[in-house]
Amino acid sequence: MTKLKIGLVLYPSFSPFHVSVPYMIFGSILPEESLFELFLIAPDSSAINAERSMFVQPDGGLELLATMDVVIVPGWHKLDEKPSAQMLYSLREAYNRGAYLVGLCYGTYALAYAGILDGKKACTHWLYQYYLLSDQICPCSKAHMLNVSNI
Repeated sequence: MTKLKIGLVLYPSFSPFHVSVPYMIFGSILPEESLFELFLIAPDSSAINAERSMFVQPDGGLELLATMDVVIVPGWHKLDEKPSAQMLYSLREAYNRGAYLVGLCYGTYALAYAGILDGKKACTHWLYQYYLLSDQICPCSKAHMLNVSNI
């Protein structure tokens, strides 16, 4: 059986908490029986820092998104700061080829900046749910998760 490839996208000053949840689910629980192959992805494939002093060595850079079945953006560090042009392009390309995209908590903002959420319902952390960058996005205050096509 072919394992689903999961790309966990790290970003500068990422939250270890937000990364740890999908890391545990898709990477380290029963690794010998796993249905998934987890890849840690950083913008330029070099070691990347967490919000304190922890550093993580990724499996590669954004070029890996072209091969992922599922792309998870586990948060975002500055809500008013766009991801790099390369990250935005890579997220759009993954979406356009049919990969599933997950904006975990503030990771919704990375998907919004990429334009993937335009015209769709979206949810994020309750504190900033109505600040979703665009009047093209309909914030959903009564849900913790939405399943809209491959998002």
